[in-house]
Amino acid sequence: MSPVLRTDDYQVELAEEIVDAHVHSLQGQLTSFSSNDEQAMKGWFKGKLTFAPPVRDFANDGFLLQGGRLEVVEGRSVAVVVYSHQENLVSVFFWRTREQHASPRLGSRQGYKWIDWRKGKIEFCAVSDAPTADLEQLQRLFTE
Repeated sequence: MSPVLRTDDYQVELAEEIVDAHVHSLQGQLTSFSSNDEQAMKGWFKGKLTFAPPVRDFANDGFLLQGGRLEVVEGRSVAVVVYSHQENLVSVFFWRTREQHASPRLGSRQGYKWIDWRKGKIEFCAVSDAPTADLEQLQRLFTE
């Protein structure tokens, strides 16, 4: 299933807010908790959110876990896990949703690309200046 370009205004506005949060983190605090340990990251998020974000370590696939932080997007707290991949940083935003699954959708803003998808009542949105193919690879890793 290949990603589709998203056109609905609400989702575009949401993605724009997420891209802005990613850019802001690059200018200041990339992570609040720095760790490449998946279990330590899960422990850090515990109690800070109403759900357990699916923190995963993809170092064997070239996505090195750097840490995490909390962001406020549309007035709600969301988890952000940061990966480095080659020369790029990727922020993956997670939050609860009512919908089970949705195919990946792509977009771009200010030279940054984003891909979002839903799986198991969690919405994901990965943002980076990495090539689109790298974001698609990360999305596939999360859905395997």
